Amino acid sequence: MQGAMELVRSIRKIDNLHTSYGTPEAEPTYKLVFKSILWTPYVLWKLRNMGHVKPIRFWFTNRNNQAIEGVMYGLDDKEQKPIVAYDCGYKRGRSNFPTIGKLIACLGYRAVSILSREELKAMEADDYTDALSYLRLYSQYKQLFGVKTAFVVISGGCNVLYRSCSSQKFVDENRVVCGVAVAGYADLAKQFAYMKKKIEDPNIDPNTKRVLVDYNNYATRIGLTPDADPEIFRLGSPLTYAPDMKIPLMLVHGERDPIVPPEGSIEIFKIMRAVKKRVKLVLTPGEGVHGNSSKWRTSLTELAGVLATLGYAYRYLRNRFND
Repeated sequence: MQGAMELVRSIRKIDNLHTSYGTPEAEPTYKLVFKSILWTPYVLWKLRNMGHVKPIRFWFTNRNNQAIEGVMYGLDDKEQKPIVAYDCGYKRGRSNFPTIGKLIACLGYRAVSILSREELKAMEADDYTDALSYLRLYSQYKQLFGVKTAFVVISGGCNVLYRSCSSQKFVDENRVVCGVAVAGYADLAKQFAYMKKKIEDPNIDPNTKRVLVDYNNYATRIGLTPDADPEIFRLGSPLTYAPDMKIPLMLVHGERDPIVPPEGSIEIFKIMRAVKKRVKLVLTPGEGVHGNSSKWRTSLTELAGVLATLGYAYRYLRNRFND
């Protein structure tokens, strides 16, 4: 019962967020949770072959003549399937999150991610452009891909989607039908400032601190700061590209996300709505994908949030690919 009451409080908080931030057109949260419960058995059934998904490594040369490593996940059925390019943020697109690639593959797609040399320097999107061109036109696997593409991006990986899909040329060449952005920030400089302040919080959760310190150390190593590199921070901010998005977009964010506050997704939603772009906002209960995964087994709220993210992303991709 305590878990149920916590979930109810989270639902009420989300609805209050929609009211305070002026996004009442977003779907009511109780409907979101109810739909997630209905979809869960079907989505879990789709994941039954997860253990059979194998990675395929590939290398390509980008436009700057650099050798870039990538990975593709898919069921070994030789069928042509759409590409879903995915990126999970700093050092997480290729190696740290193979589970994401396997999950996307089980949902019926070819999941593709790369290990760019330009993370946090706003040019990673160009490497994804080059990777998709290589796979579709020149690779030995080109017969495995259908004509359509989508993006699934998480946290720091979100700028890959915004930068790529604000280009009509890229969207047309790759038949990009939609994007799903999970737990993304809007303004890189604001996220940088939030990270610095949060790390100093004496009551910070150890898991949250570990992740933020990791990001901070990486930025420190490459000397990246808003004052020293204002242009990189502008180019690395999704809000720079949001007004020019050429595809439908779904934003998903945990209402208590401790790493990237949900205000980032709310800001992008309002920017895109103001210029009549196709965008959907889904705020989920709990901390979302940035939360401690151990809580998914002990907290009804956290479990509901993760299931909502998975269910809504799957339904959105399926509907857009079928349009």
